[in-house]
Amino acid sequence: YMASVEQVPGDYLEFGVFSGSSLRHAMRCQQRFASLSPHPVRFFGFDSFQGFGEISDQDVHPAFRDQNFVADVDRVRKSLERMGGGQPWTLVEGFYAQTLAAGPGAQGITQARIVFIDCDLYESARLALSYSAEVLQPGSFIVLDDFFGYRGRRDRGVCRAFDEFVDEYGFDLRQVCSYGMGGTVWVCAGRGE
Repeated sequence: YMASVEQVPGDYLEFGVFSGSSLRHAMRCQQRFASLSPHPVRFFGFDSFQGFGEISDQDVHPAFRDQNFVADVDRVRKSLERMGGGQPWTLVEGFYAQTLAAGPGAQGITQARIVFIDCDLYESARLALSYSAEVLQPGSFIVLDDFFGYRGRRDRGVCRAFDEFVDEYGFDLRQVCSYGMGGTVWVCAGRGE
C-alpha cells in the first residue's frame, strides 16, 4: 500500500520464495492498489527450491534445516500462474552464490520497489542485500523476515547481514514497522553523506 501511495517505481524482489505464498500475496496487493500508482510492477522470486544447501557454523539454527524448506518449483509456478492475475513474474531458480553473481541487470532489473528478504541465514541475506544495493532508491522498501532470529543476537542471521549492509553501502534507512513474528520493514531515504 505505501509503495503504491508513494508511487515508487520498480520491481518486487523476493529472496526465499519457498511455496510462493508471500509472492502471491504481494501480487494480490499490487492488483488491489494498482490504481494508486502509474508504475507497472514485475515480480521476481529467487530460491533454490532445494533448501539451504551448505550451512555455515554461524548459521546453525534448530529451525533452519534443508528438509523444512524444500519446495516443488513446478507447484509454485502453477500457483503463480493461477493466482497471479496475469501480472509479470519470474522465478530465478538456484543457489544465490550462482544466480545473484551477475547482478540485477542480468534480469533487466533497474529499480527495486520492494525487496523482501526471507532467506533466514546470514550468508543468503548478505548476498540478497548486496544484489539489491544497486537498484535501491529513495522510497524503496526492505522487508526483513526473521530479523530477530537467533535469540535476538545482532551478530547472527538476517540482522547481522542487514547491519553490515548498512555500514558497507551507506544507505539512510528508517524503520517503518515491525510485522509478524520477528520481522521488520524499512524505507530507503537515499544514501547517507
